[in-house]
Amino acid sequence: MSRTQRPTKMPFVTLTQICLHLLLLSTDAFDITLSPSEPQIFAHIRDPISITCEASGCSNPSFTWSSLLDKTLSGTVTNIGQKSILNMSSVSMESEGSYRCKVSCNKETKERSFTISVYSFPLDPELQISSLQVGAPSVITCSFRLIYPIERLDVSMWLGTELITTDNETPELTDTEININRSYSWVPTEKDEGKRVRCEGHMTFEQDGPHPLIRSTEQVLSLKCFPRDPELSILPAPTVAKGENVTIQCTVPGASDTVTIWKVCDTGSILLQDKQGTVHIDSVQPHDSGVYKCRTNNTLGERETEELLTVEYAPRNTVISASSPIVDEGGSVTLSCVSEGVPAPRISLHQHLPSGESLQLSAYSEAHLTNVQSRSSGVYECISVNKLGSEYNTLELLVQAPPRNTQLTIIPSEVVKAGDLVTLSCTSEASPAPTLALKRKTKHGLVDLGAEGGTLSIFHAKEGHAGTYICQSTNTVGQQITEAKLSVQVPPRNSTVLVLPSENVTEGDTVIITCETHSIPSPTILLQKVCSGNNTFLQAKNGTFTLHNVTRNDTGTYMVSIINEAGSETEVIEILVKERRVSDKHSVTTPVIVGSLAVVSACILGAIVYHLKQARQQGSYNLLTALKSIV
Repeated sequence: MSRTQRPTKMPFVTLTQICLHLLLLSTDAFDITLSPSEPQIFAHIRDPISITCEASGCSNPSFTWSSLLDKTLSGTVTNIGQKSILNMSSVSMESEGSYRCKVSCNKETKERSFTISVYSFPLDPELQISSLQVGAPSVITCSFRLIYPIERLDVSMWLGTELITTDNETPELTDTEININRSYSWVPTEKDEGKRVRCEGHMTFEQDGPHPLIRSTEQVLSLKCFPRDPELSILPAPTVAKGENVTIQCTVPGASDTVTIWKVCDTGSILLQDKQGTVHIDSVQPHDSGVYKCRTNNTLGERETEELLTVEYAPRNTVISASSPIVDEGGSVTLSCVSEGVPAPRISLHQHLPSGESLQLSAYSEAHLTNVQSRSSGVYECISVNKLGSEYNTLELLVQAPPRNTQLTIIPSEVVKAGDLVTLSCTSEASPAPTLALKRKTKHGLVDLGAEGGTLSIFHAKEGHAGTYICQSTNTVGQQITEAKLSVQVPPRNSTVLVLPSENVTEGDTVIITCETHSIPSPTILLQKVCSGNNTFLQAKNGTFTLHNVTRNDTGTYMVSIINEAGSETEVIEILVKERRVSDKHSVTTPVIVGSLAVVSACILGAIVYHLKQARQQGSYNLLTALKSIV
């Protein structure tokens, strides 16, 4: 922004003043004065200066300016009336010296002398500190530039409130001025942090000179310390339970160094720190466990402290495994269990028994089973426990064993009556569980009965169901076969009795009575003559009775009884034995005899059937015993 120079006001001079002045000039004595009037004028180098030499008592003075040391006159001279002005636009060291203003007036000459003393103190001192590192040698240097004369300058330095002694260095000379340096050697300590370093210069003059000049510079020490060990705290504690809130705080006591918080991971470290050196973890989880580092650094180095955060949690990821989940009988297998948890869980291995109880195999994470049997098959359990909870996992172990104890059971027994309900059941022990097949032997080979689960029911047993049945048990390891025979008892039926040569014979003839029937098992065939008081039976294994040399006493009604465990059937025949002469007519008592025979036969058969039932319950039958009981 340019400045507009204000015009100089000219003084207003009246005619009376001019006449009075001329009168004074004509009456006053001739004299000269200097302005400034001091015999010694102090001027700052590079500053302008003007000296005015004024003549009084002379209307037309002549001015002459000169240097008393035969030096070239510095500056320019301007004469205005009774005044002559010596102007120096920029004082320099060459300007220093004695000067004279000589004035001539009407052949009279007068002069005045003065001395110009120059000085230079234009700038505040410069303060430099070679090193701000605590513990490292350092030099404080105070530099004064463009000083002249150096004799007038007093330098003082303070460290805090302590006045320190400086070392004088050789001044540096320039064309016009001198540069002065003062230095102080020291080793900074932490106690010096924040102190003020002050450099001050005083330039003094003679009593009649200007006021002393004071220039100073100061600096607050901000020292560089090698980083202190930071403090890392984990709150509420380094060991916490899962789900708690955690605060990780990193500080450096008594220092303002930058701090950072890192988490050490398998792949490196992750920076977590916020601006305040604090990290908050809400609802801490197991994956937050690990080593956390607090790190501080500056240009001098780096320090770090670490702390372990432990997050406790109940057992999890519990896994039980076997060296082989399928093992052959007699072999060996190793069961192992792993589980996560903090604190480390206690691990035990157990076997589930068929009774529902649990058998501990090992109080550790491994169990070795040798010579395993099929009963070792089943569920095995790993239990993991710590103070925060428990977890378990199971494994099913299969011990392979070929079929054994294979049985074919026929219910109610292997011998049944026609029409009974019969159940054939095939059972076997094997691991893995066997496939059970019921088969029947035939003349064409084995026939698969397609019995599901190895069980077959025959609701009405028939003769055709009798035979040999096979139970076949098969698994991946082997096979076992057993068999049982089913007998179906059929009561006598379709019985026929044949009398040879005929039912009418002559005394002395031989009579053959043949009985044919169908029954299972083969029946017992009895022949009895029906007559009062006759308890005599004839028994024929082949169903043939032979009556030799019959007599008339053999004439009568005969009952043929066909009996087995399943039932009985009765046939009645009449045999007539004639004399060798012409036979008489039939006796009129025949109907009575036949009726009596029927009653007796029913009683005898009932008794025999009763004893057969008793025999079935006892598992045996004795016909002679039965007959004796009847007699």
